[in-house]
Amino acid sequence: AVRVYDDMASGGFISPRAVAGIFTARRCGNDIEVNSTLRIPMMRNQKRSLGSLADYIDSENEDYIGAFAVTAARGIERYITGQDSYTTLIAQILSTRIAEAVTEIVYQDIKEDKWGFTTPGIRPACGYDSMPDHSCKEIIFSLLNAEKHTGISLTSSYMMTPEASVC
Repeated sequence: AVRVYDDMASGGFISPRAVAGIFTARRCGNDIEVNSTLRIPMMRNQKRSLGSLADYIDSENEDYIGAFAVTAARGIERYITGQDSYTTLIAQILSTRIAEAVTEIVYQDIKEDKWGFTTPGIRPACGYDSMPDHSCKEIIFSLLNAEKHTGISLTSSYMMTPEASVC
């Protein structure tokens, strides 16, 4: 794993990029209205008592929501071309782990540096239980101008490329 990481780093295949923003928000039923113009649809969890992410946003007063897009490995497809299956697997795992680590750094920076929070918060991401609708990525990318700032693009089915990306 160390050899693969060193190869990827020296070849420029590990190049984390991130963009984040904090926007005004208001709860509108199960949706979150951002900057008084965009609506992010939130689903209500039927199996657990989590409810909806919209429940965390004030419906009466101005509130705020953060958004981010992070990528770790650009051009990994070129790196893994011609590699054995072990090296390919290790490169993909490393890329994904680095993207998650950078995401946590961005989250901590926003939470502590910009807002001064020291209590645990939540960091939901599109595609996970609390936010299963992948189409929300399109709204987030629009808010952040994410493709320009990170090089991450969305496919027609909302998959992010490079693959080692989080939104």
